[in-house]
Amino acid sequence: MRYYLASDNRTNNFSMLIWSEGITVARFAALARATAVERCGIVITEMGEDWLKGTLTVTTGTQQANGTLHTGAAAVLAESLASTAANGVIDLERFACLGQQISSNYIKTVPLGATITGTTRPLSIAAKTQVWGVNIVAASGELVCVSRVMMAVVPSAQNALIPVNSRPIVS
Repeated sequence: MRYYLASDNRTNNFSMLIWSEGITVARFAALARATAVERCGIVITEMGEDWLKGTLTVTTGTQQANGTLHTGAAAVLAESLASTAANGVIDLERFACLGQQISSNYIKTVPLGATITGTTRPLSIAAKTQVWGVNIVAASGELVCVSRVMMAVVPSAQNALIPVNSRPIVS
């Protein structure tokens, strides 16, 4: 695993380069093929030294009966971003990150047709667990949802090492 943590002792601001070698937005997109990420219409859009960003548009498949964003869809966006990012900082030949717990607070409704953007950052990256924070905002920049996702880092089973992007797409 290759990452470093640098601190500015005057302000306690952290700058992190956390991604494993070869991790790019295109690689994350390839890993999302034939998963809940693709099924829900989540698109990984950007990444920085210590963050990952993605979007979800409120469609008939992600709305509540009243025509607004289903809060479960926001939770799927949060967990998907955190899970994708968590798997981007480990050795995928040896380990996998799996969601253990999610806590989401919903602040604002979002109408059908609107797009929300989530940004995840690590709160803790340890050998057996990771915790990621996710802020989801509307196009206006208004906060829609705040989530915290805990991931378990587990050994990969030998028979589970089939690359995700070689799985058949099921419709």
